[in-house]
Amino acid sequence: MSKRPKLSHEMQELLRQANIVPEKAETQLRQRAVFQMREYLRVLNYRLHRGSEVADAASESRQIEHLLQAIHQTARPSAC
Repeated sequence: MSKRPKLSHEMQELLRQANIVPEKAETQLRQRAVFQMREYLRVLNYRLHRGSEVADAASESRQIEHLLQAIHQTARPSAC
């Protein structure tokens, strides 16, 4: 059995207005997060492969490394 936090009346109303079944809200949230992460990675991949258009490749490479580290840290399941 999974422990599901009880949603406030306000949250339930927002879900109803968005036509989201409360029981499916977490699943839909995860699906949106996966879609957004894939889109982010698609853009990141494009930036990595666009080549000599970048003036300061070393600086951008460091920024990308930090972003990827942040992604890996936030992608780990939390111990709730």
